[in-house]
Amino acid sequence: MRSARYYLKRNMKRRSVKPGYLILGGFLSLAVLAFFTRILIPYERFSINAVGAILFRYGEFADFLSPEGERAPSGEWRVVGKRADEFSDILLIYPKAPLGKRVLAGNKVLVGTVVEAGSSASRVQLISSPLVKTAAVFGRSGIPVTLEGKGAGLLDVRLPRGADIQIGDTAYVDDGDILIVGGVIRIIDTPGDPLITVLVGQPVNLTTLASVTIYGL
Repeated sequence: MRSARYYLKRNMKRRSVKPGYLILGGFLSLAVLAFFTRILIPYERFSINAVGAILFRYGEFADFLSPEGERAPSGEWRVVGKRADEFSDILLIYPKAPLGKRVLAGNKVLVGTVVEAGSSASRVQLISSPLVKTAAVFGRSGIPVTLEGKGAGLLDVRLPRGADIQIGDTAYVDDGDILIVGGVIRIIDTPGDPLITVLVGQPVNLTTLASVTIYGL
């Protein structure tokens, strides 16, 4: 009769992880990482180029482009795509715009920054994107703040209780010209918390925004 020790060793061998499985698991992990870095990210970049090329080829905006094909005669860029999720709020604009340029709704309201440019179109990250930070000033009180995007056209900042902030106060960016970020729509003051939360809403409906301008162009 075989001893209990024999069966214990046998079960341990069965449950042990074979080196081949470890190698296979490592290979699969690298494959997933390669998929995200080599396929999905370039695919998003390809999409920017493809959308712009399709629009240009079929002439949907032929009357919208200047002879150089770089910008509209009116000084506006057409919003041709939008994406919003828990990570970022993105606009796709046509035609392309220079990297790093501030993007405005109208001529005064700051909505985002050009973060990627394809051959025909560009991607704009909105300042209301989650975790995006924007240095601004509250106009009436002159308090400098760093606003953080919360999505859906909202930003907030935490300030000491007693800060001179009121509903309706305007936040702006001084970029040589005054660019409006938004207005205070709510102040959250929780008992026992030494800080208040100031919620700022942008004065544009980003879901229906059809065209933008590029600051400095």
